[in-house]
Amino acid sequence: MRVAYQLVRCLRGRTRGNATTLSDRDFDEAKFEASLREKNLPFVTSYFHAVRLELAVLFGDYDLAVRVLEEADRYVDVAVAQYFATGVIFRGAFLAAVQSGQGSRDERAKWLADYERREAKLLALAESCPQNFRHRLDLVRAERARVEGRDIEALNLSMRPSRGCSEWVCQG
Repeated sequence: MRVAYQLVRCLRGRTRGNATTLSDRDFDEAKFEASLREKNLPFVTSYFHAVRLELAVLFGDYDLAVRVLEEADRYVDVAVAQYFATGVIFRGAFLAAVQSGQGSRDERAKWLADYERREAKLLALAESCPQNFRHRLDLVRAERARVEGRDIEALNLSMRPSRGCSEWVCQG
């Protein structure tokens, strides 16, 4: 519960420092993370890293997101049936799409392979439950198209989620 509380505080601008920290006068992110390792709490650790990844991607701190994704991936299997685990899949695919357009040829190739692996997981989720995951797949594919310079396709894909939402909203 404390991590969720700190997430809300962060999103409301009530944590100290930059937009991606959970720390404030009553909560020390680094000490909390150390206590998770000490107490061997993999489920809470998984959620903690999922939240940190969410903030890093949301606020465009991709260097931090790359570091956090490594930790999030290490623990995500503990929480495979939890909503936040699917967020790690989505944000990991989005980050891989962003990173696949940066760095050396080898780095881009590594991120592209990572993107393809993560996109396949997101596609499986979108096929099994389009109401919850199709829009995320479209956004990830839009980012990949943008990185590759396919601007019209990126624009069309980025518009699909808002159109698709109306298809799944209860219609009277």
